[in-house]
Amino acid sequence: MKKKKIIIGTVVLLFLMCLVPIEHYYGDNIYGALMYGEYDVKKISDSTYHVSKDRPVEAFNEYMESQGYEFLDQMGAGVFYGNESCKKVFDFDFKEFYAEFELVSTETIEKNEIE
Repeated sequence: MKKKKIIIGTVVLLFLMCLVPIEHYYGDNIYGALMYGEYDVKKISDSTYHVSKDRPVEAFNEYMESQGYEFLDQMGAGVFYGNESCKKVFDFDFKEFYAEFELVSTETIEKNEIE
């Protein structure tokens, strides 16, 4: 039993020795990559989305396009999306392991409104 604990401890130590240089090279994005895997965007609530830090705006643009919205504009940390029925404004902020997009406002567009 003692040999088994030593072997497990050695394997864990070797894993950590490999992880430290990877973390140093990639920074905290290694943890973001482990959290997100193949998906760049995670919907946390109806108004909050977490996005991989590698390419946050591009990944969120692709996600919003898949939801039927098109990118309209970006002003600082505000990103604007719209379709024929509404416009949405998101504010994004970089956290330690991800970027967070939060829905700030939604505006319904009337059919006779001129853009």
